[in-house]
Amino acid sequence: MSDIKQAGKWLEEGKHVRRSTWLHNARIGRQIAPLCHSLLELLWDEGPVVHRGEFILSVSDLTTEDWEIAK
Repeated sequence: MSDIKQAGKWLEEGKHVRRSTWLHNARIGRQIAPLCHSLLELLWDEGPVVHRGEFILSVSDLTTEDWEIAK
């Protein structure tokens, strides 16, 4: 488990990250879809379909130490 600074380093390396408390296969990655206006995007899977959406950090995301590399 790591803090938001380490999560940012993993994102810079092109990895996806998640908080250990998130359900299913939700994770964030660097924004690559042209439809998002943020630097990060939220991704989650439903079978063979990957959904993308904008991601907004909350205060708890910045202060917690439960970030990990998404598998």
